[in-house]
Amino acid sequence: MSATNTSTASCAFNGYPELHAYAGKGPAVWSEPKAKAPVRLMLGPGNSVDFPLFYPASPAPNGSCSIPVDDDPRIEVLPPHPAPTDYGATVQITDLHGRNVTPVFCDTVHLDAPRLR
Repeated sequence: MSATNTSTASCAFNGYPELHAYAGKGPAVWSEPKAKAPVRLMLGPGNSVDFPLFYPASPAPNGSCSIPVDDDPRIEVLPPHPAPTDYGATVQITDLHGRNVTPVFCDTVHLDAPRLR
């Protein structure tokens, strides 16, 4: 997952974003950081930060997944410390080549430590 500073001024990226995936009014999964270490990065104009995502895409031992691939989940992301009027954004997951991927979410999505790009 990536975020880019689109303003003309530097900004602080302070904390982890939240990812929420759901299939209609049915099943849903949320994200949590892999490590609980605080995150505070300064992003200059046009700079980006990447948060690698890790999630099990194979069924649990009982054979179930929270959101199987045929459910085509809606994925929303909220920035850390959103303003009262910031409802986040809907995102599409892509592979390393930029091709759209329909994810299979079988459990919590873990966000790894951010990396400046």
